[in-house]
This record gives sequence, C-alpha cells and structure tokens, in this order.
Amino acid sequence: MANKPQLRHYIVLDSKTNKDGLSKVYIRFFQDNKKKDYSIGVKWPRDNWDAINELLTPRYTGDPDCEANNLIIAQYKAIIHQIKVKSFVDGFEPGLQQILDSLNHLSPFTDFISFANAEMRRKYRANVNSFETYKHHKAVLRRLIAFFDRETVGIDELTVHKIEEFDGFYRKKKRANNTLASYHKVIKTYLTAAMEQNLIKENPYDKFKFRFVDSDRQALTQDEVKELMKIYNGNVLETIQQEVLRRFLFSCLTGLRISDTHQIQDKHIIDNKIRIQPKKGLKQGKYVVIPIPPSARPLIEGRKGYLFPRLTDQAINRNLKIIAAYARIQTNVTYHTARYTFGTIFIELGGDVQTLCDIMGHHSIKITEIYLKMADQRKVKLMANFDLLFK
Repeated sequence: MANKPQLRHYIVLDSKTNKDGLSKVYIRFFQDNKKKDYSIGVKWPRDNWDAINELLTPRYTGDPDCEANNLIIAQYKAIIHQIKVKSFVDGFEPGLQQILDSLNHLSPFTDFISFANAEMRRKYRANVNSFETYKHHKAVLRRLIAFFDRETVGIDELTVHKIEEFDGFYRKKKRANNTLASYHKVIKTYLTAAMEQNLIKENPYDKFKFRFVDSDRQALTQDEVKELMKIYNGNVLETIQQEVLRRFLFSCLTGLRISDTHQIQDKHIIDNKIRIQPKKGLKQGKYVVIPIPPSARPLIEGRKGYLFPRLTDQAINRNLKIIAAYARIQTNVTYHTARYTFGTIFIELGGDVQTLCDIMGHHSIKITEIYLKMADQRKVKLMANFDLLFK
C-alpha cells in the first residue's frame, strides 16, 4: 500500500441558509491537509439534521422527502465505499481527485429507489398524481425492497431475469394477477422515466410482458343496497365502518370512483349537482356533472370542506369486508363494487347508456356498455327464479 495520507469524508450541512431557511448538504473530504466540499444537490433545514448519524430527520410525521433524500445520501456513501474497497484490493489509497471524478461521472440516482422516490414526489407536488397514487407507488417500492432485502437497488440490477424472479416471488405469496400487474406497471413507469433521462439504454419491460385480466364484475342488488342503507340509518356500526359505509352508499347512488371521493368537497356541489374533474377516465381538464338523487343527499348534508375523511383505499376495502359480512352479503365487495352497482341499477331503472356514459365519465360508450350486459345477465338470473314455481 502506498504511503499516502488517508482520505476521510463526512456528510455535513452548510452553515449558510437560503431565503427558505434551507442549507446545502455536502460531502466534506479531507486529505493531505486539504478540504473539499462536494454538493449532492440536497437542501434541508438545519434544525432537522442529525450530525452524529449524518442523516436528515423528518420535518413532520411521514415526511416523504426525508426518506428519499436519506436514500440519496446513502447512495453517495455506497459509491465512495465501493471506490475505496476497489482501491484497497488494487493496493493503493484513492486520491481526492479520483473520488471527485468518479462522483462527477455517476448519477445521484443510480439507485432506483432514490430515483423513483424523487420522481413520485415531483409528480405529487405537480398534482400529476393524487395522494392515493403516491401512496400506492410507495407501497410498490416497498415490495421491491422486500424482494431484494435491502434499501438500495441499482437501476442496472433491474434486468429481465430479476423482474421474472420478482414476479415469481410474489406469485408464491399468492398475489392476484392484477395485483402483480399493478406492481409491474409502477416499476415500468419509473424505468421509462429513467430511460428518458438517459440513465439506462433500454427498458427491461420491453422483454417482459404483463397484462391485466378482466375481473369478475359484480354489482349489488337493489335489495342489498336498501339493506345497507337500513344498516347505515340504524347507526349500529363502529365509527370508521359507519364512515366507510356512508362513502360507499354515496358512490352506489352517484357512481363516484374511490379516487374522486378522496378529493370531493362541498364546493364541488352546486344546486344538488356534483361538478368535478375525475382523476381517471376523461382527459385532464374535463368535468363531469352528476345530479345527486334525493336518497343520497342526507349522506353529505351539513358536511363542509372534504365530504369524506382521509382514509387509505386499503382501510376502506378492509372495513367493507366487515360491513358486507354484517349485512350477510355474499358478493366479494370492494369499493369498485359501488360503481358497478350504480351503473347496473341505473340501467335496470330505465336509464340510457349515453347518459350513463356522461355521468360515469367514460371516454368511450363501449366501456359503458358493460353495464348493459351486467343488467341483462341479472335479468336472466331473475327470470330463472320462475322455475322455482314448479319444484
């Protein structure tokens, strides 16, 4: 080993702050009585800096930027460690300029988790993705971390072979096809973004195909909806279940998606009509207008601001299972069952497909025609009941 002064480095926060009260995060290098600060592009409040552990601390509970920026810091540390290990194996102490040259040629986002976190934060702040989409994408990243069993995953590690192993890993855990497809869709989205930023030359999903399959669409009957309304009016459920049922019934009577119930406020209702930009379906900027039937009005009467409490999709669907069991409903109820129920009952009560298409915010009437088929299938089952007269 050459007798060269040892290179030391620390993660530090600049003593200066900008007009927003933020300080730059640096890697501070020392070698041969020389000091060099290298900015990693992260800025953070000085009050939220753990100097002992060289980590950022959350500005508030669940701060998403804290986790993502700490991953960036960890990635830089990992790069420097790799250089030092290689130099040790090769029998020499790395020089400061060698380290700096290596960092300048490496993206701070070579860690896919850091890159995806930064991208999803950007989309959420720009209102491209909803809070629920943001939470879903975070959950998918946690699945990827669990598969690799570590917090950092190099973009170059996401090969076709690894994606196949990831798929098999969760199939063994009995994940449904569409659940797995949703995982792949999220990962593919951020790999595509990495390609656009020239971090990778090709997307492994070009060689790995996945698809969503038509689920078994089931709608509640009119009698089942009446029973749920009776349970709601009886106020016999726990508070959270009562709130979930109120939201679910409102969607059964208006066709709102779960994503739209997260954003709807009293300001969206004028003259007993909902006017809202749906999160899905129509092009951005388009509105749907939904008349609120008299039976649905008591469900939101007197509510100000957001009409429904902030709950995750998972919590809502979990409580719907309990409510369905209480009501002795055999259908596998999820929140989307409310939308199927609305569309099917609308047709059963004499509504036309074009009006239903407009209310549900479908971009094509072909999508809406599924409710015609569902209503017809239910008629066939009901007519079959006449056979009971002769048994």
